[in-house]
Amino acid sequence: MEINLSKLFNNQNINTNQNPEGEVSSTSLRESANLLKNVVNSNNSENAITVLKNMLAGDTFSGLVTNVSEGSVEILLNQNVKINASLSKGVNISKGENLTFMVEDNQNGKVHIRPLDSNGQANTVINRALEAANLPVNEKNINIVKELLSLNMPINKETITNLARQMAKFPEANLNSLANLTRLNIPINKENIGQFEAYKQFDAKIEQSLNTLESDFFKDLEGLINNKDQAGNLATKGDAQGNNPSNLVGNPNEANASALGENVQNLQNDNLANARDILKSTINNLYNGVADSKDNTLDTFLSKESLNNLASLVSDKELASQIKEGSITTRDLFTKLFNSENALSNENLAKLIGDKDFKSLFHELINETMKLSPKEVGESEDAINEFYNKLKKNVDELSKDLKNLNISPQTEKNVDNLKNNINFMNELNRNLMFMQMPIKFSDSEGNGELYVFSNKKNLKYDPDNISAMLHLDMENLGPLDIYVKLTNKTNLSTNFVLESDEMLDFIYEHIDKLEKRLSELGYDTHFEMKTNDEAAKSFDFVRDFIERDLNKTSPIETYIFDTKA
Repeated sequence: MEINLSKLFNNQNINTNQNPEGEVSSTSLRESANLLKNVVNSNNSENAITVLKNMLAGDTFSGLVTNVSEGSVEILLNQNVKINASLSKGVNISKGENLTFMVEDNQNGKVHIRPLDSNGQANTVINRALEAANLPVNEKNINIVKELLSLNMPINKETITNLARQMAKFPEANLNSLANLTRLNIPINKENIGQFEAYKQFDAKIEQSLNTLESDFFKDLEGLINNKDQAGNLATKGDAQGNNPSNLVGNPNEANASALGENVQNLQNDNLANARDILKSTINNLYNGVADSKDNTLDTFLSKESLNNLASLVSDKELASQIKEGSITTRDLFTKLFNSENALSNENLAKLIGDKDFKSLFHELINETMKLSPKEVGESEDAINEFYNKLKKNVDELSKDLKNLNISPQTEKNVDNLKNNINFMNELNRNLMFMQMPIKFSDSEGNGELYVFSNKKNLKYDPDNISAMLHLDMENLGPLDIYVKLTNKTNLSTNFVLESDEMLDFIYEHIDKLEKRLSELGYDTHFEMKTNDEAAKSFDFVRDFIERDLNKTSPIETYIFDTKA
């Protein structure tokens, strides 16, 4: 039989489960299981007493205390079998406790027992689990069993050895992270371990990853068009041979110098063509499947002076005129610039890539194609799903294209990290409900993370009572945690945790607007607000989200009887 003692550390009842083969795979020894069968399969207490009288000092067993009276205790084992024993002096236990007992003395037909403290019970369970699994009792295996017990996981041989194998494969990984990934059926690999650790540190924000990717992307482009490595190396080599292109007059090797200068120019042209291809491919992929927004015209983002400067770099007169007026959308601008051979010369392409206004427009392209607006967040669940499908598709295509172009390993790494983040969220949502929302506002940006404190199974059976936490990182407000509890479909309690008193005052000034909107939607609202200093403790990704459901396990109604081998 397979026995799961996951609740022992919490002093709760002990669960036993029978597998089809009847194999002992957890805490009781094979010998103990045979003794247990003698008790369980008997309808009278005489067999139980016989087994108990045959125990030696140091042997242990577990059961439910059903009565305590004048130094004796009545203990309920499996199948309603009860035994009586005398307690050692000074031992205080109460009716209803589920405990592990150790035999202190067994002489002249009298058995003296003492309940083990939590550490004693834990050590007994751990040692027996390892012995039943035929595994050595060493520090590594003891820590594994402790972790499995704390997470309500089986402590059979398969689970213990699997976790030990993962520890050997990923020696730098945290044991708790490996165990939680196993519990949630998330594939254990370098990528998912990295994402889990990043989420623990609140260092896995999609919005932050997008900004980093954008910055490194332009560093690559600028390095490419400036020929910092390749062209510089050619020129240095030519100079060492007396063939520097800048000193052609009177040079006896004029033909070689000319050829070298031509090679440098060809290399520059090739790099500019490569930069153009990178931009074209990236822009087309990002805009693929995205509806054009007529609101995103250039005059929304750029001043008149910036529009004129940008227009001066464009060869196409009609396009230049539209840029000056600011009437063209960002999408039309990028599409025409990089899908037309005559819109932009190589010389002006180099200037454009280094231009701060062009970078600002490219940032808007990222916002438009890879972030959510507040309107989209509030539309429907389908809008969120569509956003993630679009984001995943964009990142996959971007990763594929950049690997075929001359881009730096750091930028490739940033793209892969973003892709791994999305894949990890997808795995996490098989059991839990969590999503990130990189948000674009009219005048600012931010990142939102929604944690629903009910696993999908519980939410299915109780959809009218939901608890959640929305963590926001906003440019103007700073970090903000909003705890929401919905009961009976309409009772909504909201607790704001803010960074400073100034932000607290700001929320107080506008809370009536939020209350009015929610009331119009049919909610009865209650609001509380506090600063981080006043909050009892800050939100912890593992404790308050990943392992939150562990505290809600239903009481277990079966017990075990163990003896020490």
